[in-house]
Amino acid sequence: MRPRAPRLGAALLMGALVAALASCTGQGHAAAPRPRVAPVLARLLAAMGDTTMYLLAGPEASANVYMLNHANPQGLRLTSNPSGFGISWISASPAGLLLGDARTSIDVTSIYRDHRSQPLPAGQTGAGAISPTGTIAYAAIPGNASGTGASTWRIELTTANGASSRVVYRQPAPDLGLMAWGSGNQLAVISSACHGRSQVLILDSSGRVRARLNPSLATTTFCLLAWNTRAPGLAIGYHPGLDITGTGVASELITLSGHQTLMPYGWLPMCWSPDGTSLLVARGLTIGLWHLNDPAQVRVLGSTGRAGPLSGCAWLTKPAVGT
Repeated sequence: MRPRAPRLGAALLMGALVAALASCTGQGHAAAPRPRVAPVLARLLAAMGDTTMYLLAGPEASANVYMLNHANPQGLRLTSNPSGFGISWISASPAGLLLGDARTSIDVTSIYRDHRSQPLPAGQTGAGAISPTGTIAYAAIPGNASGTGASTWRIELTTANGASSRVVYRQPAPDLGLMAWGSGNQLAVISSACHGRSQVLILDSSGRVRARLNPSLATTTFCLLAWNTRAPGLAIGYHPGLDITGTGVASELITLSGHQTLMPYGWLPMCWSPDGTSLLVARGLTIGLWHLNDPAQVRVLGSTGRAGPLSGCAWLTKPAVGT
Protein backbone atom coordinates (compact mmCIF):
# COMPACT_ATOMS: atom_id res chain seq x y z
CA MET A 1 0.00 0.00 0.00
CA ARG A 2 1.44 3.35 -1.01
CA PRO A 3 2.29 5.55 1.99
CA ARG A 4 0.24 8.71 2.29
CA ALA A 5 2.08 11.91 1.39
CA PRO A 6 2.93 13.98 4.48
CA ARG A 7 0.69 16.92 5.22
CA LEU A 8 2.23 20.37 5.23
CA GLY A 9 1.49 23.39 7.34
CA ALA A 10 3.08 26.13 9.36
CA ALA A 11 3.31 25.05 12.98
CA LEU A 12 5.15 26.23 16.01
CA LEU A 13 8.22 24.12 16.50
CA MET A 14 7.10 24.00 20.11
CA GLY A 15 3.92 22.26 18.99
CA ALA A 16 1.52 25.13 19.77
CA LEU A 17 -1.40 25.74 17.43
CA VAL A 18 -1.98 29.02 15.62
CA ALA A 19 -5.36 30.59 16.41
CA ALA A 20 -7.99 30.35 13.71
CA LEU A 21 -8.90 33.37 11.65
CA ALA A 22 -11.49 35.59 13.29
CA SER A 23 -14.97 35.22 11.90
CA CYS A 24 -16.41 38.09 9.92
CA THR A 25 -19.18 40.33 11.25
CA GLY A 26 -20.85 43.07 9.31
CA GLN A 27 -18.80 44.31 6.37
CA GLY A 28 -15.34 42.91 5.73
CA HIS A 29 -13.32 40.36 7.66
CA ALA A 30 -11.67 40.73 11.03
CA ALA A 31 -7.90 40.73 10.86
CA ALA A 32 -6.22 37.46 11.72
CA PRO A 33 -4.44 37.51 15.08
CA ARG A 34 -0.69 37.74 14.79
CA PRO A 35 0.78 34.30 15.61
CA ARG A 36 2.99 34.19 18.68
CA VAL A 37 6.56 33.11 18.07
CA ALA A 38 8.10 31.03 20.84
CA PRO A 39 10.88 32.91 22.68
CA VAL A 40 13.51 30.31 21.78
CA LEU A 41 12.67 30.68 18.10
CA ALA A 42 12.67 34.47 18.33
CA ARG A 43 16.19 34.39 19.80
CA LEU A 44 17.34 31.91 17.17
CA LEU A 45 15.84 33.99 14.34
CA ALA A 46 17.57 37.11 15.68
CA ALA A 47 20.90 35.28 15.55
CA MET A 48 20.19 33.86 12.09
CA GLY A 49 19.58 37.15 10.32
CA ASP A 50 18.45 36.68 6.71
CA THR A 51 19.24 32.95 6.53
CA THR A 52 17.30 29.68 6.58
CA MET A 53 17.64 26.72 8.93
CA TYR A 54 16.34 23.16 8.65
CA LEU A 55 15.80 21.47 12.01
CA LEU A 56 15.38 17.76 12.66
CA ALA A 57 13.40 17.61 15.90
CA GLY A 58 11.42 15.02 17.80
CA PRO A 59 11.69 11.97 20.04
CA GLU A 60 14.12 9.22 19.14
CA ALA A 61 13.09 7.46 15.89
CA SER A 62 10.17 9.89 15.49
CA ALA A 63 11.85 13.13 14.36
CA ASN A 64 10.50 15.35 11.58
CA VAL A 65 11.91 18.28 9.59
CA TYR A 66 11.04 21.96 10.05
CA MET A 67 12.14 24.97 8.01
CA LEU A 68 12.82 28.16 9.97
CA ASN A 69 13.39 31.66 8.56
CA HIS A 70 11.79 35.09 8.77
CA ALA A 71 9.14 34.02 6.25
CA ASN A 72 8.32 31.05 8.51
CA PRO A 73 9.09 32.33 12.03
CA GLN A 74 7.08 29.60 13.72
CA GLY A 75 8.74 26.81 11.77
CA LEU A 76 7.21 25.24 8.66
CA ARG A 77 6.81 21.49 9.13
CA LEU A 78 8.00 19.74 5.98
CA THR A 79 7.51 16.09 6.94
CA SER A 80 4.85 14.28 8.96
CA ASN A 81 6.25 10.81 9.47
CA PRO A 82 4.42 8.66 12.03
CA SER A 83 5.86 7.89 15.44
CA GLY A 84 8.62 5.30 15.28
CA PHE A 85 9.18 5.86 11.55
CA GLY A 86 10.74 9.32 11.53
CA ILE A 87 13.48 11.06 9.61
CA SER A 88 16.87 9.68 10.69
CA TRP A 89 19.18 12.38 9.32
CA ILE A 90 19.19 15.44 7.08
CA SER A 91 21.65 17.29 4.88
CA ALA A 92 20.87 20.48 2.99
CA SER A 93 22.48 22.93 0.59
CA PRO A 94 21.03 25.51 -1.78
CA ALA A 95 20.76 22.60 -4.25
CA GLY A 96 18.28 20.62 -2.15
CA LEU A 97 17.23 18.93 1.08
CA LEU A 98 18.39 15.34 1.51
CA LEU A 99 16.79 13.02 4.07
CA GLY A 100 17.18 9.59 5.55
CA ASP A 101 13.48 8.70 5.49
CA ALA A 102 12.50 5.70 7.64
CA ARG A 103 8.76 5.82 6.87
CA THR A 104 9.00 2.22 5.60
CA SER A 105 11.02 1.17 8.72
CA ILE A 106 14.39 1.36 6.90
CA ASP A 107 16.40 4.46 6.04
CA VAL A 108 15.83 5.39 2.40
CA THR A 109 17.89 8.24 0.92
CA SER A 110 15.35 10.74 -0.33
CA ILE A 111 15.21 14.25 -1.80
CA TYR A 112 12.55 16.78 -0.81
CA ARG A 113 10.64 17.88 -3.93
CA ASP A 114 7.05 18.94 -4.67
CA HIS A 115 6.18 19.21 -0.96
CA ARG A 116 7.18 15.67 -0.09
CA SER A 117 10.08 13.32 0.50
CA GLN A 118 10.87 11.39 -2.70
CA PRO A 119 13.17 8.33 -2.62
CA LEU A 120 16.24 8.31 -4.83
CA PRO A 121 17.19 5.22 -6.84
CA ALA A 122 19.90 4.47 -4.27
CA GLY A 123 17.17 3.19 -1.92
CA GLN A 124 18.34 1.91 1.46
CA THR A 125 21.69 3.46 2.39
CA GLY A 126 23.65 4.69 5.33
CA ALA A 127 24.05 8.42 5.91
CA GLY A 128 24.34 10.91 3.05
CA ALA A 129 25.17 14.53 2.27
CA ILE A 130 24.42 17.00 -0.53
CA SER A 131 27.05 19.49 -1.69
CA PRO A 132 26.45 23.16 -2.57
CA THR A 133 26.52 22.19 -6.26
CA GLY A 134 24.06 19.31 -5.84
CA THR A 135 26.38 16.31 -5.71
CA ILE A 136 24.94 13.68 -3.37
CA ALA A 137 27.24 11.32 -1.50
CA TYR A 138 25.96 8.36 0.49
CA ALA A 139 27.29 5.29 2.24
CA ALA A 140 26.20 2.19 0.34
CA ILE A 141 25.38 -0.67 2.69
CA PRO A 142 27.45 -3.86 2.16
CA GLY A 143 25.74 -6.36 -0.10
CA ASN A 144 23.44 -3.79 -1.75
CA ALA A 145 25.31 -4.06 -5.06
CA SER A 146 26.74 -7.08 -6.81
CA GLY A 147 30.44 -7.73 -7.12
CA THR A 148 31.58 -5.62 -4.17
CA GLY A 149 31.81 -8.24 -1.47
CA ALA A 150 29.44 -8.73 1.42
CA SER A 151 31.58 -6.78 3.90
CA THR A 152 32.66 -3.84 1.72
CA TRP A 153 31.33 -0.37 2.47
CA ARG A 154 31.26 2.14 -0.37
CA ILE A 155 30.87 5.87 -0.90
CA GLU A 156 28.81 6.52 -4.01
CA LEU A 157 28.03 9.82 -5.74
CA THR A 158 24.88 10.77 -7.61
CA THR A 159 22.72 13.88 -8.19
CA ALA A 160 19.32 15.06 -7.05
CA ASN A 161 17.76 14.13 -10.39
CA GLY A 162 18.61 10.48 -9.80
CA ALA A 163 21.52 10.16 -12.23
CA SER A 164 23.46 6.90 -12.26
CA SER A 165 25.68 6.59 -9.20
CA ARG A 166 29.41 5.93 -9.25
CA VAL A 167 31.58 4.38 -6.58
CA VAL A 168 34.44 6.64 -5.48
CA TYR A 169 35.65 4.92 -2.30
CA ARG A 170 35.63 1.43 -0.75
CA GLN A 171 36.72 0.05 2.58
CA PRO A 172 36.18 -3.16 4.57
CA ALA A 173 33.79 -3.40 7.50
CA PRO A 174 32.89 -2.37 10.18
CA ASP A 175 31.24 0.71 8.71
CA LEU A 176 31.14 4.21 7.28
CA GLY A 177 28.95 6.65 9.14
CA LEU A 178 27.90 10.28 9.02
CA MET A 179 29.30 12.59 6.36
CA ALA A 180 29.38 16.27 5.44
CA TRP A 181 30.71 18.40 2.59
CA GLY A 182 33.17 21.15 3.44
CA SER A 183 35.91 23.37 2.10
CA GLY A 184 37.52 22.62 -1.24
CA ASN A 185 34.63 20.39 -2.33
CA GLN A 186 35.90 17.78 0.13
CA LEU A 187 33.80 15.17 1.90
CA ALA A 188 34.28 14.27 5.56
CA VAL A 189 33.18 10.75 6.50
CA ILE A 190 33.13 9.09 9.92
CA SER A 191 34.88 5.73 9.76
CA SER A 192 35.15 3.23 12.61
CA ALA A 193 37.51 0.84 10.85
CA CYS A 194 40.60 1.89 12.77
CA HIS A 195 41.06 -0.69 15.54
CA GLY A 196 37.80 0.16 17.25
CA ARG A 197 38.34 3.92 17.20
CA SER A 198 36.53 6.37 14.97
CA GLN A 199 38.52 8.25 12.35
CA VAL A 200 37.40 11.04 10.08
CA LEU A 201 38.32 10.52 6.44
CA ILE A 202 38.68 13.60 4.25
CA LEU A 203 38.01 12.63 0.62
CA ASP A 204 38.33 14.74 -2.50
CA SER A 205 35.64 14.64 -5.18
CA SER A 206 37.30 11.66 -6.85
CA GLY A 207 37.34 9.64 -3.62
CA ARG A 208 41.04 9.93 -2.81
CA VAL A 209 41.83 10.14 0.91
CA ARG A 210 43.44 13.53 1.54
CA ALA A 211 43.62 13.24 5.32
CA ARG A 212 42.81 10.91 8.20
CA LEU A 213 41.90 12.80 11.34
CA ASN A 214 42.02 11.19 14.77
CA PRO A 215 39.78 13.02 17.24
CA SER A 216 41.08 12.78 20.78
CA LEU A 217 37.69 11.73 22.12
CA ALA A 218 36.87 9.16 19.45
CA THR A 219 35.16 5.96 20.47
CA THR A 220 32.93 3.50 18.66
CA THR A 221 29.78 5.15 20.04
CA PHE A 222 27.26 7.06 17.93
CA CYS A 223 28.55 10.45 16.79
CA LEU A 224 27.44 13.73 15.26
CA LEU A 225 29.33 15.67 12.60
CA ALA A 226 28.99 19.31 11.53
CA TRP A 227 31.01 20.96 8.75
CA ASN A 228 30.49 23.34 5.85
CA THR A 229 32.53 25.26 3.29
CA ARG A 230 33.29 28.18 5.65
CA ALA A 231 33.63 26.41 8.99
CA PRO A 232 37.01 26.62 10.77
CA GLY A 233 36.94 22.86 11.30
CA LEU A 234 34.82 19.78 11.84
CA ALA A 235 32.68 19.73 14.98
CA ILE A 236 32.34 16.16 16.26
CA GLY A 237 30.20 14.96 19.15
CA TYR A 238 30.08 11.59 20.89
CA HIS A 239 27.76 10.09 23.42
CA PRO A 240 27.20 6.58 24.80
CA GLY A 241 24.05 5.67 22.92
CA LEU A 242 21.44 6.78 20.44
CA ASP A 243 19.37 8.71 22.99
CA ILE A 244 20.33 12.37 22.70
CA THR A 245 20.07 13.35 26.34
CA GLY A 246 23.14 15.51 26.85
CA THR A 247 24.47 13.08 29.46
CA GLY A 248 28.11 12.11 29.23
CA VAL A 249 28.64 14.01 25.98
CA ALA A 250 32.07 15.11 24.85
CA SER A 251 32.51 17.19 21.70
CA GLU A 252 35.44 18.84 19.95
CA LEU A 253 36.47 20.92 16.99
CA ILE A 254 39.20 19.46 14.80
CA THR A 255 40.82 21.30 11.89
CA LEU A 256 42.10 19.72 8.68
CA SER A 257 45.62 20.09 10.07
CA GLY A 258 44.61 18.07 13.13
CA HIS A 259 44.44 20.87 15.71
CA GLN A 260 41.83 20.09 18.36
CA THR A 261 39.70 22.36 20.55
CA LEU A 262 37.47 20.89 23.23
CA MET A 263 33.92 22.22 23.36
CA PRO A 264 31.93 22.78 26.57
CA TYR A 265 31.07 19.45 28.16
CA GLY A 266 27.55 18.22 27.57
CA TRP A 267 26.85 20.03 24.28
CA LEU A 268 26.38 18.30 20.93
CA PRO A 269 27.24 20.05 17.63
CA MET A 270 24.33 20.43 15.20
CA CYS A 271 25.22 22.78 12.32
CA TRP A 272 27.47 25.69 11.38
CA SER A 273 26.21 29.08 10.28
CA PRO A 274 26.78 29.75 6.55
CA ASP A 275 29.70 32.06 7.33
CA GLY A 276 31.28 29.52 9.70
CA THR A 277 31.31 31.84 12.72
CA SER A 278 28.57 30.23 14.85
CA LEU A 279 27.73 26.63 15.68
CA LEU A 280 24.26 25.61 16.80
CA VAL A 281 24.62 23.15 19.68
CA ALA A 282 22.17 21.17 21.80
CA ARG A 283 22.12 19.65 25.26
CA GLY A 284 19.01 17.61 25.86
CA LEU A 285 16.13 19.97 25.06
CA THR A 286 18.29 23.08 25.37
CA ILE A 287 19.86 24.75 22.33
CA GLY A 288 22.52 27.41 22.12
CA LEU A 289 25.25 28.98 20.01
CA TRP A 290 28.99 28.31 20.31
CA HIS A 291 31.78 30.45 18.90
CA LEU A 292 35.41 29.48 18.39
CA ASN A 293 36.60 32.86 19.72
CA ASP A 294 35.00 32.00 23.08
CA PRO A 295 35.33 28.21 23.18
CA ALA A 296 34.51 27.75 26.87
CA GLN A 297 31.07 29.32 26.63
CA VAL A 298 27.69 28.55 25.04
CA ARG A 299 25.09 31.26 24.56
CA VAL A 300 21.90 29.51 25.67
CA LEU A 301 18.83 30.26 23.52
CA GLY A 302 16.20 28.18 25.34
CA SER A 303 14.34 24.88 25.25
CA THR A 304 12.71 23.09 22.33
CA GLY A 305 10.07 21.83 24.76
CA ARG A 306 7.38 19.54 23.37
CA ALA A 307 9.07 19.41 19.97
CA GLY A 308 11.67 17.12 21.56
CA PRO A 309 15.45 17.20 21.17
CA LEU A 310 17.27 18.22 18.02
CA SER A 311 19.12 15.44 16.24
CA GLY A 312 20.36 17.42 13.26
CA CYS A 313 20.14 20.69 11.35
CA ALA A 314 21.39 22.55 8.28
CA TRP A 315 21.93 26.32 8.13
CA LEU A 316 21.88 27.99 4.70
CA THR A 317 22.09 31.44 3.17
CA LYS A 318 18.81 30.78 1.32
CA PRO A 319 16.15 28.04 1.18
CA ALA A 320 17.08 24.79 -0.49
CA VAL A 321 15.62 24.08 -3.92
CA GLY A 322 12.35 22.19 -3.54
CA THR A 323 11.40 23.63 -0.15
